[in-house]
Amino acid sequence: MAFVGATMRTSKALGQICMAPKDMVMKQFSKGDKPLRILVTMYNLQLLYTNAIENGLGFWVFYIVKEYFKRRGIPVVLFLKSMKTSTKIEHVINYVKRNKIDCIIPSDISDTFMLSANIDAVKEVCKLALCPSVKTYESFEDKWCTYNFCMDNGIPTPTTKKLDEAKADGLEFPFFLKVSSGTNGGRGVWLIKDQTHLDSVMKEKVNVQCTNDPENSHLAQSPTFGTIVCAEVVYDHGKPLGFWFSQSNSAEDLAGVGKSYIFSCCTKKGAASHVGVEFNDEQWEAVTGIFQKVGVASSYHGMIDIEFIIAGPDNPNATPGSVWLLEFNPRFSGAVHTTLSDLGFLDLYMDVMMGTADREAPIINFCTGNQMRADFREFSPASFYAGNPLIIATARNWKRGPFSDMSIKLKGKAEPAHAAQTEKIVGNDEDGNEPVSL
Repeated sequence: MAFVGATMRTSKALGQICMAPKDMVMKQFSKGDKPLRILVTMYNLQLLYTNAIENGLGFWVFYIVKEYFKRRGIPVVLFLKSMKTSTKIEHVINYVKRNKIDCIIPSDISDTFMLSANIDAVKEVCKLALCPSVKTYESFEDKWCTYNFCMDNGIPTPTTKKLDEAKADGLEFPFFLKVSSGTNGGRGVWLIKDQTHLDSVMKEKVNVQCTNDPENSHLAQSPTFGTIVCAEVVYDHGKPLGFWFSQSNSAEDLAGVGKSYIFSCCTKKGAASHVGVEFNDEQWEAVTGIFQKVGVASSYHGMIDIEFIIAGPDNPNATPGSVWLLEFNPRFSGAVHTTLSDLGFLDLYMDVMMGTADREAPIINFCTGNQMRADFREFSPASFYAGNPLIIATARNWKRGPFSDMSIKLKGKAEPAHAAQTEKIVGNDEDGNEPVSL
């Protein structure tokens, strides 16, 4: 990658940080004349897809990955599969071999867990950018473990207790009630105003399930109000190589934001999920320092979403403007679409996955010099899947068959962001040969 003419900014923790060069392109996109073959995995889809909206992050990530390659003009064949509770690692490996998969991109935490737990076997048949120990994901996905990680590594985070402990000490309202593990998209978090509100919320399905799960916990977190900032960071075995910041416009209703993207055709033009972020020097040092601490302490590898809150006024326990870490999402996050504002960010992720990233190059701040593009109307996953229903219909099926190995094939020609979609759905024949039109 070339960094000629790039603007530099220093960080006490990370040293020189480079503005993303406009000519940055992933080093190895394809295998000669053959397209790259990529499998995106996702959360356990239930029979009849009854949880497709609630746990459909993988559909969003698959769509954004498709958009990335389309806008880059890179020839690629994309596959989508759900990691069911009954899915064995042997099913995954057989599928990878049968379809000649080059890379796997996990999109949610359950599939990330399985792949990381079997990383040695998976890396024998394809490439992926995951931590070598599943314990890293178990720690970062669990909010109670995240709190203790922050305490152990000197990272500011709101005071958090297990709910039973908080009750014993005497609940102080308001507070944030959180389900420690197993939720995403803004679900599993409530601002509790009083005891009546708490009693009502605890009757919701997700909280009843948490209460009955000995491996999960309810947490009570001291409220810190302010501006929510999402940081997408690419690590190479503990070293941060690049990052992208975005500020959430609807932090109080993240689940609603997800529905707005699904039904983007009904959303007012100009409405956006995120806007750009500006840090003062103190805040800049705080967030970049946290990036460095996370890398050193965890040796993290691949993509991670780190959520911060910049404290506003009238917080009794937080100085206005101070930076607090809220949580980790050790995977692609729902905010990954904002990184399409600079395609170089996902170029960097692909470099890490392919093993071609330059660890000696300056760290890249992809936000500098870029305009945030997060308008709901710029994305149309609903129309994409309406035109490609077999991708959804076959997502749970890992077995060989004429309608099991469905894929989307993109031609290697760059297109404008708003150009008509030219994807073609394809499938493998019964012998697992190259894709053929259906």
